[in-house]
Amino acid sequence: EAAALELAPLRQAIATCLPRPEEAADPVEAPMMDVRQWSPLRARLLGLLEACDTECLQLFEDHAGQIRAALGQRYDTVAKAIRDFDFAVALTELEQRP
Repeated sequence: EAAALELAPLRQAIATCLPRPEEAADPVEAPMMDVRQWSPLRARLLGLLEACDTECLQLFEDHAGQIRAALGQRYDTVAKAIRDFDFAVALTELEQRP
């Protein structure tokens, strides 16, 4: 817990530097969910989150539209958790959406 407190400013600084695609995304032009692409994308993201691999940040940003379409209302919770390096929360939320 002490380490988490010490890392909080670093997490915030990193999160501030990351792009926020949801702010720039036009909801009208949001891509439709492609089930054939979602399954392997979800599996890859779950694996990275389970391993606490920061590569999940890039994967999430690269496929934000697809993930938003798949997760619906859970997207914001997962996005915040990933950007805050709270991979356990993101994993739990993602596991609830097949």
